[in-house]
Amino acid sequence: MRAFFLLFVLALALFRCSPPRPPAVPDCGDHGRPDATSPTDAPDAPSSAPSHRLRISSASEFTDLATPQGEVKFLARSGEGRLPGPLATNECVFSNSVRYPLHLSFLRSLAGLESYSTEQYSDATARRATRTIAPGSLYWRPGAVHPDGSRGVLAYTFSVASNEAPNTVEGWAELDRRLAACVDWPAKDLVLVATDAEQEAWLLRERAALAREGVTVMPRDELTGAIEVYSPGETYGYVRTLAVGQRIADYGARDILVADSASDDVSIVSALITTFPQSFGSHLNLRMREKRLPNLRWSRARESAELRALEGALVRMTVSPSGEITFARATLDAATCFWRALQQPLPTPAADLSVTDLASLQDLAHTHRVAYGVKAANLGEIIDALGPENARYRHDGFAIPFSRFAEHVRRNNVTPAIEAVTTDVGLRENRVALLARLESVRDAIRRGSLAPGLLDAIATRIRQTWGAGADTTFVRFRSSTNAEDTEQFSGAGLYDSRTGCLADDLDGDDAGPSRCLTAEHRSALESRLAQYRAELSANPDRTYLAPLIADLEEDLSEEKTVSDALRKVWRSLFNARAFDEREFYGIDHRAVYMGVAVVRTVSMERRESVALTNLPRDGAADGLYRVLSQVGEIGVVRPSIPSAAPEVMTFVRAGAGGAMFTVSQRSTESPAMDLWSESERALLATILVRMQDHFASRVYPRVAPLRLDVEIDVASDGTPLFKQARPYVAN
Repeated sequence: MRAFFLLFVLALALFRCSPPRPPAVPDCGDHGRPDATSPTDAPDAPSSAPSHRLRISSASEFTDLATPQGEVKFLARSGEGRLPGPLATNECVFSNSVRYPLHLSFLRSLAGLESYSTEQYSDATARRATRTIAPGSLYWRPGAVHPDGSRGVLAYTFSVASNEAPNTVEGWAELDRRLAACVDWPAKDLVLVATDAEQEAWLLRERAALAREGVTVMPRDELTGAIEVYSPGETYGYVRTLAVGQRIADYGARDILVADSASDDVSIVSALITTFPQSFGSHLNLRMREKRLPNLRWSRARESAELRALEGALVRMTVSPSGEITFARATLDAATCFWRALQQPLPTPAADLSVTDLASLQDLAHTHRVAYGVKAANLGEIIDALGPENARYRHDGFAIPFSRFAEHVRRNNVTPAIEAVTTDVGLRENRVALLARLESVRDAIRRGSLAPGLLDAIATRIRQTWGAGADTTFVRFRSSTNAEDTEQFSGAGLYDSRTGCLADDLDGDDAGPSRCLTAEHRSALESRLAQYRAELSANPDRTYLAPLIADLEEDLSEEKTVSDALRKVWRSLFNARAFDEREFYGIDHRAVYMGVAVVRTVSMERRESVALTNLPRDGAADGLYRVLSQVGEIGVVRPSIPSAAPEVMTFVRAGAGGAMFTVSQRSTESPAMDLWSESERALLATILVRMQDHFASRVYPRVAPLRLDVEIDVASDGTPLFKQARPYVAN
């Protein structure tokens, strides 16, 4: 017995002294990252597919022409008019919509129509009084329930503005008959779906009368099953359904979340399903598309028996661009292989901490990114690209270098806490503990005292930049790190921007409201606060309004000192979503530094826009520009109302400007009118093309084709201000 005991003690000692065994790693074989289709870049059309068809008689004929989203564009004869050129003797034509994503580009591909002008096309299609061509799209939705009760719907839309659409039942019926005569498949009624809310209201009001004329109408939600795909792809994860009204928090990269709405606070998740619409141009969507992880709106997700049965289970999920969703239970080995293949390590970011000067933005170039961050450096490039003749469209300001952040961390003894959260591998398996540790780091940065003389230096720069009245001018402190806005990694929405008022630092008290708050601005905030309170009272399920109300109450009652704004931006380096994103890319958190770009705050802005430049079109690699816009201060990249969808406008490059401007979707907050006037569109296109050429030749010459993600504020007087440009990497 004694001998046995001694052997047991020896074995225990050897066990304790031996290094721990690494967890078993499955043999993944050839399992690699799936090649999901990008939501913005359609593949080239198959070489065997025709450029167009005059009839559609089978599923295969439809598929030959359809985009990955299941769309085929068409032109139908309207009234007594004729289709142009070689199509003159036909009732309809269906274009290869992968090869020609725009109706006009298809027409220009035909012999004799190469010079068909935008004005000709507009007269022939857009205006009711002169219309000879009805443009539209067919959509095949195999999972949708047809009004006759069968499964599968071939729907169509006429792409004309509500105020120019047919205004009689007979007008719609005539277009329906023309199109139906060209479609033999499937053997059931085509279904008419509206293109916007105003059109849908009219069609549903006249639904019975239209039915008597043979026109079958369906609400858009019934067609899509209330599914809208923002990012298709494949993923593995555990299904987690949040309670109604519960905000997303404490979830990570292995979770498939079902929630009411999304906010930009969301960290990396394996997939996201929301029951409310999202903004396609949000930072969250950009991050999900970068990784090709599924993100979609599915308003009936909570009603899905299949999804409820999988709660808590590990599953493989796929989402197609057309909205087909599949779930299958998965093994941990398969999921582990997928997660390993998903990792995309990036090199350690560079930082020059020897630079201590606050620099004017107009003196910065992209090469200064190692001291001030890409965002600040590229603001200098925007100023250069615009030139002096376009100075009114730029953001003037200055930049605070990385070294000032590093000094703040060092002098307030935050370094040990950063080291601990970076090196403690146990935190990666304990989400609650990780979030608590990150919060303590952020608190230490915010509580820390600024270095002597720094606030004075910032005050001097504010006064030099904005002159008389600068002390009572709101200024915006924007994050500018060395771990965002690169060719490989956008870092969109990871860090925070904050507003400061120098007069609040100098007034000798902590009492609010801010001394920069004007009577006009106060009135606008109070009006919005009353609106949100009333909306939340009438709709308690709109829980996303609660934090908006709290922010407005704070804006109306509290000081906004420059010193606190700066520290709040600095502390956001350790936001949970930023930490998670850097972990995903294998970036050493200790090598990341926060610079700050300081610009004038745009208060009561008319709208916000995001422009994506040089996207693929007509089978070519570049030339299409997409502009997403939202009214007021709701926002596109960080929408304050998650369900607000932006206007989607596209144009193609034409020399130094743009042509073929098309609004494919109006803002949900402005359904009756376009957000950009004709003259504003022309100016916007000219500047975006100019910026594209500048950044392609001067800043990113090795990136081909270069695509930019450009953020734009439109001031209350209608002046567009270009506030950010970075490579668009979500391809």
